[in-house]
Amino acid sequence: MPPKRWGHALGVGATKTHKEALVSYVRNEIQDNNHLGLLGDELENMVNMLVTCGTREEVHEWCQTLLLGEALAAEVIKRRAKGGPPFQDGPVKPGKTQAVSHGAKGSRMLNLCTQRRGKSKASLNQNGNNSSDASLPKPVFFECGCFATEHSLRGNCANCGRIICEKESDEMCYSCGL
Repeated sequence: MPPKRWGHALGVGATKTHKEALVSYVRNEIQDNNHLGLLGDELENMVNMLVTCGTREEVHEWCQTLLLGEALAAEVIKRRAKGGPPFQDGPVKPGKTQAVSHGAKGSRMLNLCTQRRGKSKASLNQNGNNSSDASLPKPVFFECGCFATEHSLRGNCANCGRIICEKESDEMCYSCGL
């Protein structure tokens, strides 16, 4: 007669062992590549965070924050897909690639910004006649003071850090004068 397993639910053992294996793998990887000096509870919290992230993108972001690299993020996602806790964003579609390098992510963000800017310029040209750029009126810059709450963010002053919206000139800061 086999020994009784008190406190163990039937049929949960397979997924529980996958999760335990994933937790031990992530813990070992973080300990081996611990560039932030995480110890004790901090380490355990980060392990649990990576194992229970809601989406795949969140796993990539946490690995980037912890300076662990995209290889670990891809491995965690692969192991979670096999038998770990499921993601909220559903299964991966076959046409999409999941491993995104840091450089590719940065260029994707840069492309997104340039696409937004390109759309606004294109809409200006579409609203007016099909004339050259010289005949278009130049934008008038003034001190708005919305601090990018009403308009898009242009940037910050390099000297004082004042937030500059798209309606303000980035040539001169209205706060410090530089």
